[in-house]
Amino acid sequence: MFVWKGKFVSFEGQQWIINEILGNDVTLIRYVERMPLERQVSLTQLDGGGSWARRGLVG
Repeated sequence: MFVWKGKFVSFEGQQWIINEILGNDVTLIRYVERMPLERQVSLTQLDGGGSWARRGLVG
């Protein structure tokens, strides 16, 4: 999984936008048409590969 800010990703069956990357921690913004800041989720990369775990919901 290539990770860069602004990229659309699918997580838990929904579309998100990568908002912030800090080491292995990534903050995603839930994408809703015309309302891109509805909620955020913070993920942490578990194994340096493609496994991600939810760290916590923001907002």
